[in-house]
Amino acid sequence: MNVVDVCFADDGISIHGSYVEKELYMDKLTEGDASAIWLAKNGYSTKNRSSAENRGFGISTNLRIVTDVLGGTFSIYSGKALYIKDKQSVKMLDLPYEVEWSGTIVIARVPLPPDNFNMYKYI
Repeated sequence: MNVVDVCFADDGISIHGSYVEKELYMDKLTEGDASAIWLAKNGYSTKNRSSAENRGFGISTNLRIVTDVLGGTFSIYSGKALYIKDKQSVKMLDLPYEVEWSGTIVIARVPLPPDNFNMYKYI
């Protein structure tokens, strides 16, 4: 299988930390880092600005295209939670106390699309 492996990592304050810093969706952060990943993957952005375009679909759109459309794998590791999705399964793992990444790591295994693939169909 021809694939491209992509990894983005930052050493910031985690997805959960971003929501807490902006005091957004606090009522939905009941499960800590796992809740924060769930919010981010479902389009809840910390970057919504009234003076600019509404944001919050980068992770959710890329997740859907990579997994559901192309059949790849998409993972998000942030704080003490790890989310892994492919076309057949979804896993959200709460990591042990001693395992934590203060930022966020996104890893995708993306199968090469067919020549006639049009990503704009899925945005």
